[in-house]
Amino acid sequence: MRPPADLLELLAEGPDMPEESVRAALEDPEGAKAAVGAALAGGEDLLWGACFMAGMLSDSWFLDPLLHLLDAQARNDPALRHVVLAALARLGTPAVEPLLERMLDREADEIRRLAIAEALLELTAAHPECGADVARGWIAVVDSETASPLERAAAMACLDDLDWKEAIPTC
Repeated sequence: MRPPADLLELLAEGPDMPEESVRAALEDPEGAKAAVGAALAGGEDLLWGACFMAGMLSDSWFLDPLLHLLDAQARNDPALRHVVLAALARLGTPAVEPLLERMLDREADEIRRLAIAEALLELTAAHPECGADVARGWIAVVDSETASPLERAAAMACLDDLDWKEAIPTC
Protein backbone atom coordinates (compact mmCIF):
# COMPACT_ATOMS: atom_id res chain seq x y z
CA MET A 1 0.00 0.00 0.00
CA ARG A 2 1.42 3.35 -1.02
CA PRO A 3 0.97 6.06 1.60
CA PRO A 4 -0.90 9.17 0.49
CA ALA A 5 1.22 12.18 -0.46
CA ASP A 6 -0.15 14.19 2.48
CA LEU A 7 1.13 11.53 4.89
CA LEU A 8 4.62 11.77 3.38
CA GLU A 9 4.46 15.56 3.69
CA LEU A 10 3.37 15.21 7.30
CA LEU A 11 6.28 12.86 8.07
CA ALA A 12 8.68 15.34 6.49
CA GLU A 13 7.47 18.09 8.86
CA GLY A 14 9.02 16.30 11.84
CA PRO A 15 8.48 18.17 15.11
CA ASP A 16 6.36 20.84 13.41
CA MET A 17 3.56 18.45 12.50
CA PRO A 18 0.21 19.35 14.13
CA GLU A 19 -1.20 16.63 16.39
CA GLU A 20 -4.69 16.77 14.88
CA SER A 21 -3.21 16.09 11.43
CA VAL A 22 -1.27 13.13 12.81
CA ARG A 23 -4.38 11.60 14.36
CA ALA A 24 -6.41 12.19 11.19
CA ALA A 25 -3.72 10.64 8.98
CA LEU A 26 -3.46 7.55 11.16
CA GLU A 27 -7.12 6.83 11.96
CA ASP A 28 -6.89 3.65 9.94
CA PRO A 29 -4.31 1.08 11.17
CA GLU A 30 -3.35 0.56 7.51
CA GLY A 31 -2.36 4.23 7.48
CA ALA A 32 0.02 3.56 10.36
CA LYS A 33 1.58 0.66 8.46
CA ALA A 34 1.94 2.84 5.38
CA ALA A 35 3.59 5.57 7.45
CA VAL A 36 6.03 3.09 8.94
CA GLY A 37 6.87 1.68 5.51
CA ALA A 38 7.36 5.16 4.09
CA ALA A 39 9.59 6.12 7.00
CA LEU A 40 11.76 3.03 6.61
CA ALA A 41 12.06 3.51 2.85
CA GLY A 42 12.38 7.29 2.91
CA GLY A 43 15.60 7.80 4.80
CA GLU A 44 16.58 9.44 8.04
CA ASP A 45 14.39 12.56 7.77
CA LEU A 46 11.21 10.51 7.42
CA LEU A 47 12.33 8.21 10.24
CA TRP A 48 12.68 11.20 12.53
CA GLY A 49 9.22 12.31 11.41
CA ALA A 50 7.75 8.90 12.21
CA CYS A 51 9.30 8.99 15.66
CA PHE A 52 7.92 12.45 16.35
CA MET A 53 4.55 11.25 15.10
CA ALA A 54 4.69 8.22 17.39
CA GLY A 55 5.80 10.32 20.33
CA MET A 56 2.94 12.74 19.82
CA LEU A 57 0.42 9.95 20.09
CA SER A 58 1.91 8.82 23.43
CA ASP A 59 0.67 5.30 22.99
CA SER A 60 2.10 2.12 21.56
CA TRP A 61 -0.38 1.35 18.78
CA PHE A 62 1.82 3.26 16.33
CA LEU A 63 5.18 2.71 18.05
CA ASP A 64 4.80 -1.07 18.15
CA PRO A 65 4.41 -1.56 14.37
CA LEU A 66 7.28 0.88 13.82
CA LEU A 67 9.53 -1.16 16.09
CA HIS A 68 8.31 -4.48 14.67
CA LEU A 69 9.34 -3.39 11.17
CA LEU A 70 12.52 -1.93 12.58
CA ASP A 71 13.49 -5.27 14.11
CA ALA A 72 12.94 -6.94 10.75
CA GLN A 73 15.18 -4.37 9.05
CA ALA A 74 17.87 -4.41 11.76
CA ARG A 75 19.46 -7.59 10.45
CA ASN A 76 20.25 -5.82 7.18
CA ASP A 77 20.83 -2.30 8.51
CA PRO A 78 21.82 -1.96 12.19
CA ALA A 79 22.47 1.77 11.65
CA LEU A 80 18.77 2.24 10.87
CA ARG A 81 17.79 0.75 14.21
CA HIS A 82 20.25 3.03 15.97
CA VAL A 83 18.75 6.14 14.34
CA VAL A 84 15.25 5.25 15.50
CA LEU A 85 16.36 4.23 18.99
CA ALA A 86 18.15 7.57 19.32
CA ALA A 87 15.09 9.44 18.06
CA LEU A 88 12.84 7.64 20.53
CA ALA A 89 15.26 8.36 23.35
CA ARG A 90 15.27 12.09 22.60
CA LEU A 91 11.48 12.25 22.46
CA GLY A 92 11.03 11.29 26.09
CA THR A 93 7.22 11.00 25.90
CA PRO A 94 5.46 8.91 28.55
CA ALA A 95 5.18 5.99 26.10
CA VAL A 96 8.86 5.79 25.16
CA GLU A 97 10.54 4.67 28.37
CA PRO A 98 8.27 1.66 29.04
CA LEU A 99 8.44 0.77 25.35
CA LEU A 100 12.25 0.71 25.38
CA GLU A 101 12.14 -1.34 28.59
CA ARG A 102 9.76 -3.84 26.97
CA MET A 103 12.11 -4.07 23.99
CA LEU A 104 15.01 -4.69 26.37
CA ASP A 105 13.06 -7.44 28.17
CA ARG A 106 12.16 -9.20 24.90
CA GLU A 107 15.54 -8.90 23.16
CA ALA A 108 17.76 -12.00 23.39
CA ASP A 109 20.75 -10.72 21.38
CA GLU A 110 23.26 -9.07 23.73
CA ILE A 111 24.57 -6.59 21.16
CA ARG A 112 21.04 -5.38 20.42
CA ARG A 113 20.31 -5.26 24.16
CA LEU A 114 23.28 -2.92 24.54
CA ALA A 115 21.93 -0.67 21.76
CA ILE A 116 18.56 -0.45 23.54
CA ALA A 117 20.32 0.18 26.85
CA GLU A 118 22.23 3.02 25.19
CA ALA A 119 18.94 4.51 23.98
CA LEU A 120 17.56 4.36 27.53
CA LEU A 121 20.68 6.15 28.73
CA GLU A 122 20.20 8.84 26.06
CA LEU A 123 16.59 9.20 27.19
CA THR A 124 17.79 9.79 30.73
CA ALA A 125 20.37 12.34 29.61
CA ALA A 126 17.79 14.26 27.55
CA HIS A 127 15.07 13.97 30.22
CA PRO A 128 16.59 13.89 33.72
CA GLU A 129 13.15 13.42 35.27
CA CYS A 130 13.34 9.81 34.02
CA GLY A 131 16.66 9.22 35.80
CA ALA A 132 15.41 7.56 38.97
CA ASP A 133 13.29 4.98 37.15
CA VAL A 134 16.05 4.13 34.69
CA ALA A 135 18.63 3.85 37.48
CA ARG A 136 16.35 1.46 39.38
CA GLY A 137 16.12 -0.65 36.22
CA TRP A 138 19.92 -0.82 35.89
CA ILE A 139 20.28 -1.73 39.58
CA ALA A 140 17.81 -4.58 39.00
CA VAL A 141 19.96 -5.84 36.09
CA VAL A 142 23.11 -5.75 38.23
CA ASP A 143 21.30 -7.68 40.99
CA SER A 144 19.66 -10.16 38.59
CA GLU A 145 20.76 -13.79 38.80
CA THR A 146 19.84 -14.36 35.14
CA ALA A 147 21.81 -11.43 33.67
CA SER A 148 24.96 -12.35 31.77
CA PRO A 149 28.33 -10.90 32.83
CA LEU A 150 28.22 -8.64 29.74
CA GLU A 151 24.77 -7.33 30.71
CA ARG A 152 25.90 -6.70 34.29
CA ALA A 153 28.99 -4.85 33.07
CA ALA A 154 26.87 -2.75 30.69
CA ALA A 155 24.40 -1.95 33.48
CA MET A 156 27.25 -0.89 35.78
CA ALA A 157 28.69 1.33 33.03
CA CYS A 158 25.26 2.91 32.49
CA LEU A 159 24.88 3.52 36.23
CA ASP A 160 28.30 5.19 36.27
CA ASP A 161 27.32 7.41 33.32
CA LEU A 162 23.99 8.21 34.93
CA ASP A 163 25.49 9.17 38.29
CA TRP A 164 22.82 7.04 39.90
CA LYS A 165 23.55 8.23 43.45
CA GLU A 166 22.23 11.64 42.39
CA ALA A 167 19.34 10.08 40.46
CA ILE A 168 18.27 8.04 43.50
CA PRO A 169 19.45 9.83 46.64
CA THR A 170 17.95 7.12 48.86
CA CYS A 171 20.21 4.33 47.52
